[in-house]
Amino acid sequence: MFDESASIPTAHAWQVICHANRAIHGAYFDDHYTIVVPLFPLLAEFPAYAYAWLALGAAQLAQQYPAPDSPWRLMALSYHSKALHGLRRHLESSAEPQEWALCSTLLLHIFEKFGDELRPPSDAHVRSARRYFLRRFIQCPPTNMRHTLQLESLIYRVAVTSLFKKTEKMGKDYTFLDQFIEIWEASSVRGSLWQHSLWIGLQPPIFNAIFKLSSLLQCVPLNEQQMSEVGIIEQAMAHYLELHAVLPSHWAQEILGSEHKHSPAMTLVEQSHVAHCIFGVACWIVMTKLKNPKATQEQEPIRELARIGYHFLNCVLTTNFFSPVLIWPTIVIGLVASTPEEQTIATLYITRLADVSGPRASTSVLRYFAQAWGRTDDDRTPGIDLLLDSAALATVFI
Repeated sequence: MFDESASIPTAHAWQVICHANRAIHGAYFDDHYTIVVPLFPLLAEFPAYAYAWLALGAAQLAQQYPAPDSPWRLMALSYHSKALHGLRRHLESSAEPQEWALCSTLLLHIFEKFGDELRPPSDAHVRSARRYFLRRFIQCPPTNMRHTLQLESLIYRVAVTSLFKKTEKMGKDYTFLDQFIEIWEASSVRGSLWQHSLWIGLQPPIFNAIFKLSSLLQCVPLNEQQMSEVGIIEQAMAHYLELHAVLPSHWAQEILGSEHKHSPAMTLVEQSHVAHCIFGVACWIVMTKLKNPKATQEQEPIRELARIGYHFLNCVLTTNFFSPVLIWPTIVIGLVASTPEEQTIATLYITRLADVSGPRASTSVLRYFAQAWGRTDDDRTPGIDLLLDSAALATVFI
């Protein structure tokens, strides 16, 4: 399966790949729905695909077992270089990229979140995914569940990274994901598999709204047309996200008691409920800032949204529910922290996400929080104003 120069013996390679599989954003808990099992034969047929898996697994092991001259780090860099070389050759020579190349691109992006700390992270692989693969679904709509999950994964990844990089203001980029949402909605192979998903029932239209909100933030102050777009998004979000929902009664009282108390683990339905509420709070915070750019974290209605948000973040902390998908809304809610207790909750959750989101991602978010919670020369706390600071946003890598 692997060439003789590879540093990881073939007998152990599968263990490294399985280790990498646990870090995939948008992958599914059930092995039948990950991109490993259905594409297992391609590991032998396309070495670059195998190298991408090994690079990610070795990078995680290097951080799990740190050392000045870690052999895992050297292996990760070696396999990463081989994977890039093979993928580049394929993209340059193929009119239509194959499925293994799509999966390799996603793996290489996640490698950036766990990989070499000496090199600055890059979103180049997300840009490649947009350029080469999302448009491929226009020509070849999903024909099976695996293809649908890949489309959902790409929509999610493009959306959550859009807040932290510049896009074309209200141009083609604003509606970029619309056509892929239409393809997803028209698909006949969407099943009730949300129970297996890291998205826990969060649907692609939610991420399309996040993509559009991120684009609008770059246009503040908004003109009349742009303000009407906020209203359209708000109406759409009311259909998908619950904002003022309450916690399930049988464990709500336990959670509200103490941030240090551990409560029983949530069921999948409860996880989905809480995730929708957290995303709802984050989206409404962004929409409030878009409508009133001068709004601060101390003012209503943002203060009320913050109270709801930290109510739910405390909930996921005390029940040990650490989902990498919650990193985006936690960043937004973190900006509106107004008390040391709220800052502690946001910090603890992002810190605990390091194992599943990558330490580089968590570190960049914590630095962003430090800037948001610090004092400026005119003795004010930037807080939610950092949503409008492109330079600060560019320092975040998720």
